[in-house]
Amino acid sequence: MMDPTVVGIIGHSYVKRLERFLLQNPVYKNLSLNEDLYKVYFRGQGGLTVRSLSNSPKLCTFTSVPTVCFLDIGGNDATTRAAHVIAQDIVSYANYLVHGLGVVNVLIGQLLRRDPRKSPVGYNDEVLKINTHLEQLTSGLHHVHFWKHRGFWADLSYLGRDGVHLRVESDANSPAPMVKYMRSIKYAVHNSMQKIKASCY
Repeated sequence: MMDPTVVGIIGHSYVKRLERFLLQNPVYKNLSLNEDLYKVYFRGQGGLTVRSLSNSPKLCTFTSVPTVCFLDIGGNDATTRAAHVIAQDIVSYANYLVHGLGVVNVLIGQLLRRDPRKSPVGYNDEVLKINTHLEQLTSGLHHVHFWKHRGFWADLSYLGRDGVHLRVESDANSPAPMVKYMRSIKYAVHNSMQKIKASCY
């Protein structure tokens, strides 16, 4: 029997909180991916920026090199530097994971908006610009891809009370935003693996 495919989820507090949520809700353990096929590792740190990630080798240290990495970074950088520079740095780090560590595919997660009342002026506009640059910079790349989250763009109801992080409570009409986020990453990983397998034939 083959060893499970190693998956790395790397990023800021969204990743750290997702790991905690899964520990508290075992039904979603391992991103709800088959544990015989996948082994998911989380490397999350609150307040993480692209630069601090680049200087934190522990966050990309794994027992085995991941086949796929999902990268959620850049939200703490918005408004601190030019959007195109932030996007370039994110893609550069993704390329490091591929060419420096040997990761087969890196998925860069779309940045999500925050409550304007609890964020720097112009924050959400910068987030949209960063996303646009990320999509453009990854277009045509074979091993680095931009992943769009669905269900987070109609309004800001996915946010918790702090206006920054995902709400973990569900409502009558839809699952908790944290579950939607988890499922989005799960689908991203599954989709990436399907493409990797297809390219091997």
